[in-house]
Amino acid sequence: MTARRDLAKIWIEKRRPRRALKLLEEARRRDPDSEELAFLQGLALLLSGRPAEALAPLVHAANQNERFQYGDAYLIAGRALYALGRSAEAEDAFARFVTINSSSVEGRVRLACARRELRDRDGARLAVRAARETFAHVPRFRQRQELGWYLRACLMSIGLA
Repeated sequence: MTARRDLAKIWIEKRRPRRALKLLEEARRRDPDSEELAFLQGLALLLSGRPAEALAPLVHAANQNERFQYGDAYLIAGRALYALGRSAEAEDAFARFVTINSSSVEGRVRLACARRELRDRDGARLAVRAARETFAHVPRFRQRQELGWYLRACLMSIGLA
């Protein structure tokens, strides 16, 4: 099971989520209660273009341990819900993610996008401002990782994104 999980992680990192799915299904049959396997399966399903199917394993992972990987199950679930056009539920998922992982610029920008879809201009504006402030307070190595999201937040604040 460990080898299947590790190989599935490699396939996901190499942007081959369909290859990872088979391994994750086999591993989940042996350990159906694992939040890590459920999270990885949900991520692989989302990356392979099946957001509706990704929700069940992600909800399972979040129910098992909502703080697993700093709340990434909520971020991935929010992405799946947003892809399905369910902006209200996506906003809730992104808000939960941001409360768990307060140093994520991506989470705040995605929250702003969901609020913009819901026509909550003030909430979106606050989320964009929070994203820009968060970027200023995170360490340099995180700033390099979050630079794209910061630039998107800057474009959103002037109405170009």
